[in-house]
Amino acid sequence: MHKIKPYLIILLLNTLVIKSNTDTIKFTNHTFMKNVHLNAAHYLFSGTTTINKNVKVSIDSSNLSFSPNAIMTVKGNLQIRKSYFHAFDAMWDGIYLYNGSKLVIDQCTIEDAKRAVVDTLGANDIDINSTWFNKNYESIVLKATNTTSNLTLKNNLFSCDVLPVAYTTAIPVFWGTMSPTTIGALPATFMLPPYISRKSYSGITLFQTKTPSNPSQYVQIVKYNLFDKLKHGIVATRSKFVVQNNTFQNITAGKGLFAAIYIYGRTGFLPYLPEAKIGGTPSQGNTFNNCTYGVFSQYGSILSVLNNTLTTISRDGIFITKNRYDVVIDKNKLFQC
Repeated sequence: MHKIKPYLIILLLNTLVIKSNTDTIKFTNHTFMKNVHLNAAHYLFSGTTTINKNVKVSIDSSNLSFSPNAIMTVKGNLQIRKSYFHAFDAMWDGIYLYNGSKLVIDQCTIEDAKRAVVDTLGANDIDINSTWFNKNYESIVLKATNTTSNLTLKNNLFSCDVLPVAYTTAIPVFWGTMSPTTIGALPATFMLPPYISRKSYSGITLFQTKTPSNPSQYVQIVKYNLFDKLKHGIVATRSKFVVQNNTFQNITAGKGLFAAIYIYGRTGFLPYLPEAKIGGTPSQGNTFNNCTYGVFSQYGSILSVLNNTLTTISRDGIFITKNRYDVVIDKNKLFQC
């Protein structure tokens, strides 16, 4: 850890509190080996930042900048509240979770990451609430073959927009103060290098997420999330998941395939069958508005699409190809499709 300007270090209840008196505090290839509270300051992270096992790092009301390809690896406990994460002139890498780690993100804005949050091994406690993910290539990536992660995603926004200043400062305003219509009217933009001139690829990416020991367990994306101006809202490859009570809007054609929910099922041998549940009861339906495709599914998956509302879909509201497994499509409302 290096100081650019004077900073305060206070030991309080076995937790180190680091707070800037004036300006930026810099961490380069830093490992946190004891509990730390980063509070109400501007921090710059470069290289690899590691949070060791059994260590808790809390970040509150702060502005965090990342150098190109900077990465945070979490083996312990990372809790972030009311803070702004962003890069300067090129994308940073993201936050990577190891087995048994805990991540809490509450009312933050996170921009410019290649993969903002990555759960590769699938045995973590993840709670992400009321956070705006913007201009990330992929915002949340779950790719555990045997996931046992405890995952909560609620009231999050995934976009590729030009954000108002109030949402890109320390203590960002909660995005829910704006309506989906107001968010949809924000100017679209592109990511930083190396993805210049491209929209964000996805809000949530699932790759072979399943639980063989509990076949009834699915990744739950069910808590009023909003996806706006992306290439895909959700991309799911050979996964088991549920999508309910979410809004997908302005996911429209550019080069290649644009779909609010893109499902890629089983093509060869796989010891389990992927499954997607889109909507459910009348109170669990999703809303799709101004999208090229609503749900695009190809190859083998069990699929149900129930009680969703699709409006102004330029190609197909629900498109299914090369699938010989059970498909149920019922009670969806389609307007101008």
